[in-house]
Amino acid sequence: MTQFVISLPPEVSCIIGFLRESGYKAYAVGGCVRDSVMGLQPKDWDIATDAKPPAIKALFERTIDTGISHGTVTIVLNNKFYETTTFRIDGEYKDYRRPEEVYFTTALEEDLSRRDFTINAMAYSSEEGLIDPYDGVKDLNSRVIRCVGRPDIRFTEDALRMLRAVRFSAQLSFDIEAATIKAISDNCQLIRKISHERIRDELNKLMISASEYSLNALWQTGLLNQIIPELDMNYTTKASIAVSNADADLLIRWAVLLYPLEAATVHVVLSRLRQDKKLAALVFKLLQYSRIEIAPAAISVRKAVARIGKELFPSWLKVKKGKMLCGCEHENENSLLKLQIIEDIFNAILSEDHCTSLDELSVNGHDLIALGIMPGRALGHTLDKLLALVLEDPSLNTKSKLLQIIKEQ
Repeated sequence: MTQFVISLPPEVSCIIGFLRESGYKAYAVGGCVRDSVMGLQPKDWDIATDAKPPAIKALFERTIDTGISHGTVTIVLNNKFYETTTFRIDGEYKDYRRPEEVYFTTALEEDLSRRDFTINAMAYSSEEGLIDPYDGVKDLNSRVIRCVGRPDIRFTEDALRMLRAVRFSAQLSFDIEAATIKAISDNCQLIRKISHERIRDELNKLMISASEYSLNALWQTGLLNQIIPELDMNYTTKASIAVSNADADLLIRWAVLLYPLEAATVHVVLSRLRQDKKLAALVFKLLQYSRIEIAPAAISVRKAVARIGKELFPSWLKVKKGKMLCGCEHENENSLLKLQIIEDIFNAILSEDHCTSLDELSVNGHDLIALGIMPGRALGHTLDKLLALVLEDPSLNTKSKLLQIIKEQ
């Protein structure tokens, strides 16, 4: 037990206090304790107790059966949700993800012993303070990710923990200690036992916080080869620098990471990972457009913006910068200067409200029909022609000028 004061939310204090008044043990556990020790604001608060689910349900007015078979009940208090789980020992793991059975226990230390990393194996109550049997605070201070007990056992129990180790290293800017990273390398093939959806979720969290260290760890341990073998062959340390320096945005970082791959391969990778369809489509679109060349001239940039779209063009610029950093595209002072000029021109297009799409034309289909142009292909062709003229000369985008052009044809 360590002297450390954590300010618990009123609802958490109420739940823990009521459980204790009812004769049970109760603690805040896991990530909320870790974040509190680090001085961060926890997003969620989890509670562990020796009370079994029926007792928890009997004590609190509003509960949800979140995972009764594994001892988890969600308590609803003031319209907030708090997962409350009975102390347990896990049975045999046969699918490298979840135990076949769980056994309830009255000992907090036994419950903490089954957790993944030391920094997540701490508990807290106002009465007893911080309980830290595996030196989680020491590892927080040393900024390392270390497994509870033998890492090879932890990873054969739940193979997703390997990817979680890399993800935590990214989110917290921690290193992974030697024995843990060796066990990941030795067991990396087990990640294939995990569903693509769970892998995708961990990868997305990792990508948002990706650092040069975490991406290199993903590659050096062999996890990248197991998850995205197509990328493993093209991976370079420059790629990790490019991704980690890119905006912390899933679209940008996935596009920069997958840039070395052919379009068809990108589609295969994103589909296999069950990536969100909208995100996958935008990544695919960005990578297609990232291969086009744009001259640093206003007309060229306007035409490119018309093709790519004003909303997506800033992302195009960021991916181009990422390509240069990862060595996918020749980088020199001229290429960087060229890209800066293109960005300046784009900003001018925005500030001067230049037309770059049919929606922004000062005339529409109804205006042309009023001039006698029949609906259909001819109408669409005329609108496209007007847009092309406006892209060449933005000053033409007035209703009177465009209608006059039509009348003179």
